[in-house]
Formats: sequence, C-alpha cells, structure tokens
Amino acid sequence: MSEKTLDELVSEATAECVRDYEAAHRAVALTAEQEIADRDAQTVFEMKDGALVARNDARDPGDALSPLTVARWLQQLAKTDSYLFLSTESGKAH
Repeated sequence: MSEKTLDELVSEATAECVRDYEAAHRAVALTAEQEIADRDAQTVFEMKDGALVARNDARDPGDALSPLTVARWLQQLAKTDSYLFLSTESGKAH
C-alpha cells in the first residue's frame, strides 16, 4: 500500500470535516469542497508525525491556547467566504 500524498490527506480531512460541519446545519457546495482543499487547506495545514496539523503553529482564533483544527478553520472560512457554503434551509448560497 503506497502512502497518501499531502493533497490526498488534506482532501480527505477536509471532506470529513465538511461532513461534520454539514451536521451542524450548513452544507458545502459540491464544487467548493475541492476549491477549499486546493486553494486554502494546503496553505494552512501540513502533515506532521502522521497527523494533519496547522502550519506555523496556527492557533484557534476563539481560543489562543488551542491549535487550529480543520473543523474550526472551516467555521472561520464560512464567515469570511460564505459563498462556498449553502444554506440547508434554502439551498441557496449565503
């Protein structure tokens, strides 16, 4: 079995967090998932010791003592780039 590339790991982690985030009443537009992984996730996260972690020791903006997680990063992205996310109520972009 070959090791996965950073791109594959970031994409998988993003997809997993997106599924979790959808459960919290927001859905990512289908085309946005890849855009998020390609455009942003790889600049924010890296693989370290087999785990996906924030680059440059980035911290959670709501809790400076905690490292930034993919889930928290997606929450922030929904605020700054809301066009990437769809409302589950209307099916239209915010």
